[in-house]
Amino acid sequence: MSRAWQLHRIPRARPEKPEADVASLPKQSRKAALNLKSGVSMSENTLMDVSTAEPSDDLSRPMAALWWLKKGGLAIGPEWEAAHEICQSAEGEPAHDWIHALCHLIEGDHGNAGYWFRRACKPVENDIETLWQNMVRSL
Repeated sequence: MSRAWQLHRIPRARPEKPEADVASLPKQSRKAALNLKSGVSMSENTLMDVSTAEPSDDLSRPMAALWWLKKGGLAIGPEWEAAHEICQSAEGEPAHDWIHALCHLIEGDHGNAGYWFRRACKPVENDIETLWQNMVRSL
């Protein structure tokens, strides 16, 4: 009886490629490599690029909400409404509740923001820009 079915193919280790010189990379790859060297995450860069009409399809719903808030200048407006709607659509999920707190902080409704911070099990923070950056790095 053949035991060929029991043999597993073991992948060979690929030889390490030498680190590419950043200057020789294509523009997008160069930008990504430089960002990684500077400690800035790709998500943070994507979220900071608010030049497009809508967030990238690659972003999660919480990250899309953060993108809308940044696009709106972390102020009340149609972008805030879009972010708030995303948060309301997933109440009870900690990431959405945390961003919901940020929405109400931007709105100036500190009592409501406090409620959402508690729901998200996060400490209350009052600096909007710092909170946004912390969220981007954490999510």
